Amino acid sequence: MRVAIVAAILAYSSAAAGLTIDLGQFTLSHQQAAQINVFNPGPGFVKVRLVFSDGNGNTLIEHDETLQNGNGATLNLGSNSVPAGTQVRASVIALAAEQGTSCRPDATLQVITKGVSVSSITRGTVRQVPLNANEDAATHALRTIAKAQGLFYDGKRARGEAPSYAKSIEELEQAGILPKCYGRDLESSTGYSFRFAVVTLIYSAIAFRINPRSGDRAFFVDETGVIRVTDPCMDPPPANSGPLNN
Repeated sequence: MRVAIVAAILAYSSAAAGLTIDLGQFTLSHQQAAQINVFNPGPGFVKVRLVFSDGNGNTLIEHDETLQNGNGATLNLGSNSVPAGTQVRASVIALAAEQGTSCRPDATLQVITKGVSVSSITRGTVRQVPLNANEDAATHALRTIAKAQGLFYDGKRARGEAPSYAKSIEELEQAGILPKCYGRDLESSTGYSFRFAVVTLIYSAIAFRINPRSGDRAFFVDETGVIRVTDPCMDPPPANSGPLNN
């Protein structure tokens, strides 16, 4: 039931957030070529985006591919594609995965210099960052929503009505539990979009990022009041996602 509710919420969402594997930055000389290699050890599939970008974050070349268990992909960048001396950053983004372990495929960057028998190889590292301002605001909003849902539920029961949860932020506003202006600017102030799903005495509310700059993770809360953080490339996020420790 819980997974179905979370999936129903994400039916309204756009693409999954994605998890970025950073392969570092280098200066490409006229004698060099670079290659991103990614391999999915499984289990399950993973959809990946291989990206070369310049020092300002502008995409030079990218490639999307869905990798089944045991499959790999490569992306090449040569000095004939960009001017020599260009600062280049390489990364792999796991956009969606069948299982959480597939969110972290193996990724390497190989920089090959002509005439040199040994090339440099860099292994990717998953970007792990504390909650940024948008993520912190999104989790604070979910805590507020969870408290408001509890008051809404208890209020119905105290009035002798069949207890239930609100189906939207607007309904919580109309009940006088949240300020009238609360939901109006929530997306612009947090960088996250919020969706509810309610089935009888169960509810879930998910905060998912509007664009890649909003944050690295998605979050959700249910009637237990526990804020949970999801693997950003899982769609739908699993109901047993770990609780937020921040």
